[in-house]
Amino acid sequence: MQLPPSQTASSLLRSSRPVHRFSSTCDAIDQLVTPQSYINGHLSAHGSALEAGLSEGAVLELVGPPGIGKTRTTLGFALAERFRDEGGEVLIVDAEGSLVPSLIKQTAEAYAAHHEYEAGLVNEVLEGIRYRRIDSAWTLVAFFQTLESWLMEHPKVKLVIVDSLSSHLRPTLDTSTRTLIADTVIVTTQMSLKLFGPDHRPSKWSRDAEALLVPQIAERWIPSDVDAYRVVLYYAEDGERLGRLLSSPTPTQATDAAFTMDLLGPCDFPPANSQDESASP
Repeated sequence: MQLPPSQTASSLLRSSRPVHRFSSTCDAIDQLVTPQSYINGHLSAHGSALEAGLSEGAVLELVGPPGIGKTRTTLGFALAERFRDEGGEVLIVDAEGSLVPSLIKQTAEAYAAHHEYEAGLVNEVLEGIRYRRIDSAWTLVAFFQTLESWLMEHPKVKLVIVDSLSSHLRPTLDTSTRTLIADTVIVTTQMSLKLFGPDHRPSKWSRDAEALLVPQIAERWIPSDVDAYRVVLYYAEDGERLGRLLSSPTPTQATDAAFTMDLLGPCDFPPANSQDESASP
């Protein structure tokens, strides 16, 4: 009989700590990527409820039409991580030209003002956000191929954000891009119109064909050995912003979400009593 290897006391303590989770700053969206059994009945060592959000090592794909708030949502994840105590560094890859440094700085300043942080903290937060602009397919593929070694050289980077993955790779991703999955990753992808016939199969144009929005990149780009979440953000008929969980490794706290958007990014709707107070003279 072979005894199991021994472990140090410090490693046992680290393994008993709550999993580090990344928040979008919007509880409704966080619940879409939080396991159903994670918070219910679970308390931290200090007696407080464990935090919700995307776990370390997971992948989140945000799918949706232009203007729904995918870029702002990724920025919410980035700033929540940077402003938290012991937050890690974030790598932002701007493949579409929407997540520009000026927007990151403007949102970080609004975030600090909203939470009443010292203005000087903004520079410290921005120092921990690394930025890359990708403007072609070959540059994007080259980036993926070198990402694993780059992350080994930058161990403080805990979150990778790619906006938008489908900008230069419309059909699907090949195996050379799968080194992307080296840490916690959040990507955005666009949607495109596709025609379907009465039998619900892809169809060419005809009077009976129906045009539907579908993700531009097939889900198989995500390796099967990682915890991956796919969330679509979309508009309701009345213009309300909604989110729906399309796939996840385990049941989550919620499968649907309603949210709004402000200068800080995605946020929950204020309580009804707060709306009533703001409306009163």
